[in-house]
Amino acid sequence: MVMYSVSCLRKNLATGVEHLNNVATGHDFRPWEVHDAANVQKQDVEIYSNSTEAQLIEAVHKAAYRDTLGQSLYMPSDRVGTFSCRDLEAFVKTYYVAHNAVIAGVGIDHDVLVHLARKFTFAPGHAPEHKKAKYHGGELRMDRRIPLVHAAVVTEGAALGGADLLPLGLLGFVLGAGPYVKYSGNLASSRIAKAAASATSFPFVASAISAAYSDSGLFGFQVTTDARDAGKVLKAIVTTMGQATKNTITKDDVLRAKHQLKACMYMEAEGAEETLKWIGAEALLSGQVIDCSQLESEVDKVTLEDVNRVAKKILNGKPSMVAVGDLSSTPYLDELI
Repeated sequence: MVMYSVSCLRKNLATGVEHLNNVATGHDFRPWEVHDAANVQKQDVEIYSNSTEAQLIEAVHKAAYRDTLGQSLYMPSDRVGTFSCRDLEAFVKTYYVAHNAVIAGVGIDHDVLVHLARKFTFAPGHAPEHKKAKYHGGELRMDRRIPLVHAAVVTEGAALGGADLLPLGLLGFVLGAGPYVKYSGNLASSRIAKAAASATSFPFVASAISAAYSDSGLFGFQVTTDARDAGKVLKAIVTTMGQATKNTITKDDVLRAKHQLKACMYMEAEGAEETLKWIGAEALLSGQVIDCSQLESEVDKVTLEDVNRVAKKILNGKPSMVAVGDLSSTPYLDELI
C-alpha cells in the first residue's frame, strides 16, 4: 500500500488538496529524478543488510509462503538503478486507478471530504487481481558470525476480516506481546517471556508476533537470545505455546488481554497520521471502516471459549521456522516440534 498525505490548516484545505492531487495522480517521471532516487534505494538496501530483525521477518514470510507474501519488500542490490521512467509510468498506469484508491481524512467534515474527492483525477478502471497467498510452511536457516540467535516460529494465522482475527489478537496478549514498560522483561504477564527466562540466564527478548493480510496471516513467536542457550530457550517457548492449546487460558487472562488490546487500539488512534493509515487500509482492504467504539464492542463479545478454540486451531497448525545468527546450538524445526 502506498500512501500520500498532506497536513494543513482548515483554511488552506483547498490548496493542500490541490497539491495532494498533483502528487497522487499527476505523476511526471523525469530521468534525473529517477536517477537520483537510486541513492535512496541504495540506502534502504544497506539498512536492510544491517538489520537482522528485518531479515528475520522477510525470511519468515519467504519460508511460510514461498511466493506472493513471501516476495521481499526490499529490492535486490543488483536491481538498484535499473528501472526507467517507462517502467514507473507503466506501474502507475496499471495500479493507480480509481477502483484501487481510497481518499480518507482526519479532522475534516465528511461532506467536505466527498466534495474535495471529486477533484481527484484517478484513471478509471480496476487493478489486476493478485494471486491469492497460499501458506506452505517451511524452514530457513542463515548462519552469521554474531553471538546471538534471532529466531521465529509461526503457523498460519487469521486474515483481515476473518472471524478468528480478534480472538487471535487476544491470544497474542495472553502469551505475551512485548514489554509495556521500557527496559522491562514483561515477566509479570508474558508466558513467553517467563518460559525464556526459565531457560537462560543471559539477556533475551521474546514475544508473540502476528501479521494479518487480506487473504492470510501469520501467528507465532519471535526471540533473540545468546547463541549458547538458543536451543533451550526455543524448546521452553514451544512447550509453553503447546500448553496454551490445552485449555490453560483462564477468564482472567482473557480479561487482561482485552484491556491491553483496547489500550493499544486507543493509543494508536491518538495520532492523526496513524488514524489516517488505519482508515485508509480498512477501507481499501475490506470496503468498510470500523471506529474504535465499534471495535471495542466486538472485543467485548469474544469469549474464553473463542480464545481457547483459536489457540488449538492456530497453534496446532503447520509450522514455519527461521533462525539467523550462530546456529551451532539451534535445533532444526523437526527437532523442536
